Amino acid sequence: MQKIFQVSGVKHEELKELIKQCYHRRRALFIWGPPGVGKSSVARQAAQELAKELNLQYSEDPRDYKGHPDKFVLIDIRASQLDPVDWRGIPIVILRTNGTEKIIVNPHNLEISNHVFARTSWAPPAFLPDEGQGIVFLDELNLAVLSSQHASYQLILDRRLGEYVLPDGWVVIAAGNRVEDVPTVVEMSKALENRFLHVELEPPSVEDWTRWAANNEIDPRVIGFVNYRKELLFKFDPRGKEKAFPTPRSWEFASDMLKNVPSTDYKRIYLYVRSAVGEGAAREFIAFLKLREKLPNLNEIIRHPEKAKDITDLSLLHALVTNLAEYYSAKKSKERLRDVVKVASYIPPEFGYLVFFLTKSVDPLFWTDAMMEIKEFDPIAKKWIEKGYLLD
Repeated sequence: MQKIFQVSGVKHEELKELIKQCYHRRRALFIWGPPGVGKSSVARQAAQELAKELNLQYSEDPRDYKGHPDKFVLIDIRASQLDPVDWRGIPIVILRTNGTEKIIVNPHNLEISNHVFARTSWAPPAFLPDEGQGIVFLDELNLAVLSSQHASYQLILDRRLGEYVLPDGWVVIAAGNRVEDVPTVVEMSKALENRFLHVELEPPSVEDWTRWAANNEIDPRVIGFVNYRKELLFKFDPRGKEKAFPTPRSWEFASDMLKNVPSTDYKRIYLYVRSAVGEGAAREFIAFLKLREKLPNLNEIIRHPEKAKDITDLSLLHALVTNLAEYYSAKKSKERLRDVVKVASYIPPEFGYLVFFLTKSVDPLFWTDAMMEIKEFDPIAKKWIEKGYLLD
């Protein structure tokens, strides 16, 4: 689909770096992108890294900015749910007598004398911090009605709303879908656009997503399938009728639903995967799992790793890689990981490299410790590094 507007595209790692620099320079940033590519996820990762770099504890509890100078807080606000009056809070009456001020809860019966001064002030909403440090993340800002967007102007540029001042330890980051993605997007005024830095988050490459998935316990079957059918990592058509469709986010949902579901339980797998990524991708996923029926017996390959050399069909190699990951995850141990490494040494490097990520995704910490003791992995790793593969 043709773009309605032009914004510079960035990869996930680049966006993380940009968010962190925006925090240090206290500059507001707007992240554009289609649904499900990870806009809020990258903001969260950047906040976690900032917390670590600042030696602070990361939190997403919006109450933690109060009285917790040791915490870095991500306050996630659905801006689309805010009315214009929500930004500023509610008016309150403040009574001053002899230099002492107090808030009047019920001003209706208040009698003002010559010795009393009353004024109206504003109690800002609880989601706007008055101390601490962190990121105020305004998600879906361009789904908010135009009058609500206008109400945010001063906060984004001047870091204040009337009497309220955003503390120095905070920055505003916002995100939203592109105009061509969602029919309910409310196009921003130029005045609001000019208050932000702008970038568009691109869908991740399969390689980058695989690296992320391996460190976030995504089901090896999902990782294997996405590497087999790369075009199905992200397939979004804003004119499409299907409510579920493949995105990095929806594959994460599918992975979660597949937990503890046997690979031969095709009926349940189809039900769960279809609900996350749609019928077409779910059918492809089932067909991928059934490829294992064409493979030699896995136990025979484990006993004689050199037999893996005889498997040359690309689709069967993808199935073998996934089978090896399942063999390891079914009974995670250093011994089984060594078995997998031995087989991986006999298959093409791009598939052996994929085994690396699929097994790591089961338990990254255990995997890292175990690999340190598996001497058979050293020559394989050396070959991969020589071919330019990154072992992270």
